[in-house]
Amino acid sequence: MKNRAHPAALAPAARLLLGLAATSKSPLLPLASAEEFGACFNSASGFSKDVWSHCQSVAPGIYMYYTPANDDGNVLLGLHAPSHSEGWSALALAGNGGMKGASQIVVRKVKKDDGSEAWVAEDRYSDDYATPSMDGSQDVKLLFARQSEGDGTSWGVALRADSCDERDYPVVDRSVWMHWALGTSHDFEFHGLNRGQFHANLMQPPSPAAAAAAALEPRSTGSGDVNAEVIESVDILMPEVDVVMGEGGSDPTNPYICSFYDMEELKQEHNVQMDRQAAHDKIHVVSFSPVVDAESEEYVHHMILYSCEEDMAQDGGYAHEKIVQDCGSMPPGCQEMVWVWAVGGLSKTALPPNVGIPVGGEDGSRWLLLQTHYYNPSLDEGIKDSSGVTVDFTPQLREHEAGFMQLVGGVGSFQRDPMPFGNPSHVLTPSFVVPSSCTSGWDEPLNVIGVGHHQHLVGKKMSIEIQRDGRNLGPMRLERRWDFNHHSNEESAISQLLPGDEIVMNCEYDTSSRSEDVEFGEGSQDEMCYAVVMYYPRQTERDMFAYMPLEDETKAIIESACTTPGTDDEFSEVSLCTQYYVQDVPTFLQLDIGLNFGALDLCNSPMYETMLEPYFPGTCPPCSQNDNCTATDVLSWGQEVLCPRMCAEFGGLTLWPDTSVTEASASQGVWCGGDGITYFAPNIADAEECQAKGDLNVPSLEVQGPAENSAQTLSLGGAGIALAAVIAFLM
Repeated sequence: MKNRAHPAALAPAARLLLGLAATSKSPLLPLASAEEFGACFNSASGFSKDVWSHCQSVAPGIYMYYTPANDDGNVLLGLHAPSHSEGWSALALAGNGGMKGASQIVVRKVKKDDGSEAWVAEDRYSDDYATPSMDGSQDVKLLFARQSEGDGTSWGVALRADSCDERDYPVVDRSVWMHWALGTSHDFEFHGLNRGQFHANLMQPPSPAAAAAAALEPRSTGSGDVNAEVIESVDILMPEVDVVMGEGGSDPTNPYICSFYDMEELKQEHNVQMDRQAAHDKIHVVSFSPVVDAESEEYVHHMILYSCEEDMAQDGGYAHEKIVQDCGSMPPGCQEMVWVWAVGGLSKTALPPNVGIPVGGEDGSRWLLLQTHYYNPSLDEGIKDSSGVTVDFTPQLREHEAGFMQLVGGVGSFQRDPMPFGNPSHVLTPSFVVPSSCTSGWDEPLNVIGVGHHQHLVGKKMSIEIQRDGRNLGPMRLERRWDFNHHSNEESAISQLLPGDEIVMNCEYDTSSRSEDVEFGEGSQDEMCYAVVMYYPRQTERDMFAYMPLEDETKAIIESACTTPGTDDEFSEVSLCTQYYVQDVPTFLQLDIGLNFGALDLCNSPMYETMLEPYFPGTCPPCSQNDNCTATDVLSWGQEVLCPRMCAEFGGLTLWPDTSVTEASASQGVWCGGDGITYFAPNIADAEECQAKGDLNVPSLEVQGPAENSAQTLSLGGAGIALAAVIAFLM
């Protein structure tokens, strides 16, 4: 009954997080101000308020117009760039801040057979940082387009709210990534630096609330009363560390370096006016802003901030700004995530106004740890780094506390075998499934704040689908292509997870660029299948789930243990499972730790409660609380409680001498937090068939103002169209 790794090792593996947790409604670029609103609807723009519901400034001097879809399922999307008087332009919908997987709407002039020019709207897509390809299904209709020296570029299109085209993104009622880009000619060529990215919800007006939250203005509490919170800030920065692998490290191109921080010292350094005792009391962090050192920016891959247990900090001799040069494995007691950020992530993470991330208090401490993963493939020398995070917090505790759910589908060789090189579409099998038996332990429904995917350099795609009552609800986040340079947490399509839900995680890779098999591991040249879900209210258990392989040898051993009697004379009246438990607990629990000890020694040791019980609850009978178990106690516990439960969970096996079920149905395992490892047979439901929305049957639109160099105009009858389209051009 041997496994490839101690399940407790999953805790440090969890640090491979990804993407920061953000409300995703905070815009990267400013919304149109009251003064700018007049610039939206004037004769120069060509847009009128009776047709176009909303206008949003997406960059200085660039405006996006949209009208949400009505019952007809069509949406309107438009662009006005007053200073852009020559060349193509585009908007895009995307799954992240990068160009990979984006769906672009490109508007430009093309030459007809007779030599004249005509405006066209093109539905394009990009799988990489290359010229976007023409989509085989053109799900866009040009309504008008014009360009002149005096008024710049204006155009409007109609889109289907959902074309069901795998190259398009549907228009949904949540904040998503969008891009804009401008070309210098009507030949569809590289845009250079004339591009940008932003967040928008094309089904709702631009949200001033998001801007207020980002500015940390006084906010409303969950009850709706205005509460002027006391907001304080501290900077947590790496202390000019040398970006080199520490002693004990294994990969000099991927150093992991940590530094400790004493919250009390930080408050004094920043002249925080707060009762001194507050350093030890619980506070709620409400906002994070990454600080990336400009001198070392290209080497910083991701940062994670942890809270450390007070007693472990004291025992470990932790000191303010003490550096751990080789921090691939987390220091003892520093496992509670507080914040995560990775390259490409948003510039600010602001929590909902009634939610905070706890630091300190009875179940925490004033100690924090910042872990930074650097990627230095060329082994450049002399690199120093002072990156980190600005933390905004309040001593006025909010209504809810946020937590980070970690989905560990593959982060090391103990979970997944190497992937063969040369495969452009390697799908990880089996899928990682969290069964309902794991999530049924949640205290209440969980509200999802953000979802962050994480793969490495050959990652291609990831999806996290939710199954409820046998029905596949679809993915939490739609990201057509993974992009290593654009990590982020995004608003979830499924806003609430319920106890009993099943989670299905799929990962795909493109190993065609590799000449050797690809291992799973921490280095950027290795791979991962990992995700973080930020949610509230926080669960103290059952918020880290990890795939555990079930090998044929292991399955055969467990079936034998459950269905045959013990092999020694003293165990002839009990099952072989009970014999394993009494004689060798590590073997019984499938732990490869190089130690052997029986249940009696374990259950009468104080080490059980602190070292094993949190990971394998119920391993010992109640007498272990007083360290006075007898041999009869542990024998009875194994045969009457522990083994029947384990065998039943392992595919419905019965325990000898009951041999009515001797073949297990289980095909994989999952680390279920407080419940240890659960073995089961997944039942993955098919996704529901996509239902297309919109037919592009849009009447013509008359454009106000001058129409110099304009397309033949179409006129829109009625105010029912909306939203749309999308562009992706970035870098």
